[in-house]
Amino acid sequence: MKAILHNLRFDCPECDQTIDAEPELAGTSGKCPHCKVRFIVPRRCEECGEMMSGPSAHCPRCRMARRRGAEAGGKRILPAFLLCFFFGIFGAHAFYAGRTRRGWVFLAFPAVLLLMLLIGGFSIKEPPGGFTGFIFYATAAGMWISGIAVAVMTVVDFITIITGRFRDGDGNEISEW
Repeated sequence: MKAILHNLRFDCPECDQTIDAEPELAGTSGKCPHCKVRFIVPRRCEECGEMMSGPSAHCPRCRMARRRGAEAGGKRILPAFLLCFFFGIFGAHAFYAGRTRRGWVFLAFPAVLLLMLLIGGFSIKEPPGGFTGFIFYATAAGMWISGIAVAVMTVVDFITIITGRFRDGDGNEISEW
């Protein structure tokens, strides 16, 4: 019979029961088998072996910084910054970082803008009345809302990229240029 070795042993934050976990589960969400409370499985410091729980970037014992940025995910700020600056409204920086769901959301907004332009038409010189006027104004409102939403999302991502707080698809901060 093969013995199963667990490298992570820690106490439940609620009931103080000892929990064993596989190292691959570090940083993921778990549930205590005793009291059923949800928690984040702590990580082990690579320098001293101390258990590190929560979002802290430093080990409480040796103050060694948790691996981040290019070491952790292989992504860097400069490519994300340039992609966001030049192609931010299309979500190129999100695709680069491995955040594909967010990238598709970014792509949806220009698609909505194009659809609204096609529905509303390019050649209307003065707004029509009745139902056609309603469609015209709804199209114009949709274009403005989509444009503002994608602009705000791009600016927010741009700021988080510059400050080194942007995260890749695995949740690692992209913090190295």
